[in-house]
Parts: sequence; structure tokens; C-alpha cells
Amino acid sequence: MSSFSSFALLATLSLSSLVAGVPSNTPANCEIAPPTSTFVTPKNGDCKDYTITDKVTSENLIWAQPKFKDNYDVAAWLFNETRKDSRQVFHPFADPENVTAEYTLAGTFCKPKKMNGNETTVLLATHGLGYDRRYWSSSYKPDEYNFVQYALDQGYSVFYYDRLGTGKSDKPSGFVNQASIQAEQLTALAKSIRAGKYTSDIKAEKIVLVGHSYGSYLSTAVIVNEPDLAEGIVLTGLAFPTKNDTASGFVQPFVNTIFANRIGSTLSPAFSDRDTGYIGFGDIFAHVHAFFHQPNYETQAAEYAQSISQPGTVLEFATLATLSQSAQAYKGDVLVTTGEFDILICSGECYSTYAPKAAKKEVFTGANRVETYILPGAGHGVNFAKNAMVAYKVIGTFLGKI
Repeated sequence: MSSFSSFALLATLSLSSLVAGVPSNTPANCEIAPPTSTFVTPKNGDCKDYTITDKVTSENLIWAQPKFKDNYDVAAWLFNETRKDSRQVFHPFADPENVTAEYTLAGTFCKPKKMNGNETTVLLATHGLGYDRRYWSSSYKPDEYNFVQYALDQGYSVFYYDRLGTGKSDKPSGFVNQASIQAEQLTALAKSIRAGKYTSDIKAEKIVLVGHSYGSYLSTAVIVNEPDLAEGIVLTGLAFPTKNDTASGFVQPFVNTIFANRIGSTLSPAFSDRDTGYIGFGDIFAHVHAFFHQPNYETQAAEYAQSISQPGTVLEFATLATLSQSAQAYKGDVLVTTGEFDILICSGECYSTYAPKAAKKEVFTGANRVETYILPGAGHGVNFAKNAMVAYKVIGTFLGKI
């Protein structure tokens, strides 16, 4: 077993760590946009929206506590999850069960208008907690903050989608929707794309899994179980802290209190279609604390990010530790990257967290190539840093070597 553990990973991102909600009605906050108003596609792509229904079987944890009635219950739950002896005294689940269910996901495929031979490499992008697919395709200053647009400029095709519970995808109970389901959905998506589905007239010769944060954990878990599924993986908003690192969950049990989580439906009527298992940032400042770092962001970019934010589910966070991150059998190419001041992944200082090179020495020991990059000045939300384009170019260079 590697020196970092799934529980170390859990505390840096889990149980309320990357949840986003909507702003309150204060001048510093922007009001949430209608759910469909900012789902725009890049100007340099030929794009098509897809609605994908799949039946998946997953081993699910079963919530065994009373469902939240109000935000007082959320506060009590946060206390139980962040106390130092939580693993010994708080047991919110019954035994896991294999569950088969059918869900519908919404996604978009874009191929470049100007092709250069790279279009048969398809990037399958999975966003993290706190957002939907718009994280990858910003309508605010797309020339600076739109990853899909950048990838299309380099000639790559991109499939990006709303994870279960976000955007235009299905929204099952927040006391059900969890990591194991979403890992199976991502696996099914990758296999379908390999088979020629959901990519218009493009036949995928190479697949690269691209993730941010929770989406990076899901992408890694997928290639743990299916090491031949992708030729490359790009893991943004991620690190693999060793157990003695201060970023490890063993010494950072209170990271979850950053987010001031509240039930999504109490934050905005836009989330009234979700039950009380969906929780989100109490305000924009919690969002900024977790995802941005001054002075390397624009206030307007943070406000845009808040306007497209989405609540996550209690079970998503609680089940992060069930995702295996030991991908020794994977033989493809790997890039791991995040911002210099990522508070969630590295306790606010990433150079020392990356220094042991755990990604190469412990996680992806069989990979053809493992590269790491730290974006100077940035926080966890790399796509909305002022220098996001620098990170995009690093990714572009990496892709060119696959």
C-alpha cells in the first residue's frame, strides 16, 4: 500500500470540501444565472449536445442517518464529520449494496472547425464538485478562461458533460448520488466514445481523460479498474500528499469547515429540484477562500464562477475515499497539476506536497510518462486564475507528446 491513503485524499477534498452553491443577495455577490442561460459552446468548434441514458451497476454506501430537515442538521453533520475522532465515533452508513439504476447525463461534443490531424484525440472532461460542465467552457472572457476553446484551437476534440446531480443531468437524491455511480458512468462514457458514439463523425483513435478535482479522482479511479481505457490522463486540481504531509487528512481534519455549507434549496429557488442532501457554499467568500488566491484572480471571474456554481451531495463527498487511486497497471501518459496556493489539496502550499513525487513513485508506477506542474499564484480553481492560459499551454504541450 502506498504511503498516502484514501483517507488522506478524503480530507483534502471530501465531505463538503468542494461544494458550491449560489450567492446571497449582497452587493459583493452576483445573482445566479438561469440554468440554461450560460450554456454556450466555443466559437471555434462544431458542437452538438447529447442526452445519454445508461444503466449502471455500482457498489453503493447506504445512508443510515435521518435526512436533513434544515441547516441546523447540516451544521451538526459537519461537526460530526470534522471532529478528530470522526472515524471512530461517527458511522452514518449501513453496509454497502450493489445497486443497478438508470440515469441520464447531459453533455456536449465539440470538434475543431479547423482540423490539423489532432481531432481524433478526444478529451473526455469531468468537472469537480461545485460546478457543472461550464467549468470547462466559460462564457466570461472565453479567450482567457475557456479550456474547451483552447483545446479546439490546438485541434483536439472535446466531450464535456454535467456529472450526475449537476447542470442538465439527472438529479437523484443527495443521499444516494455518490462516487461509485459516477465512476461507472465515466467508464461507460469512455467506452461509448471509443466505440464511436457521441462524437459526431469523429472516430476516437486516442482518448485522454481530463479532470478537475473530484473529476480527477474519478478519472484516476476509472483507469485503476480499466487501465487500457485511455491513452492519457490530465489531472488538474490534484496532488497525492504522503501521510506525513500537512495536506494529509490525518493532520488536517478541519478543512471541511471552510465552506459554510447550506442546503442548496435554501440558497436559491434554482435548486428547488434537489432534496436536502444537496449542499452548497453559504456565500461567495467561502467559494473564493476555497478556489481562488489573491491577487491572481479577477473579482468578475470569481463572481462568474459563483453564478454557475452547483451544490454537491452529501454522499459524493462521503464516498470519495472509496475511489482507489493506486494505478500501477496504467501504462499511458499522466499529467498532474494544480495551483501553487491550493488550500484544498496542499493546505495552501503545493511545492512541498509535490516534492516527494508520489504521483510517479507510488500511484502511476507503470506509466509511460508522469509529469507534474504547479501553476504559480493560483488556487484550486485553476481555470479561473488570471494565468489560466499558462496551465492550458502546459496541458497542450503534454497532449502533443501522447
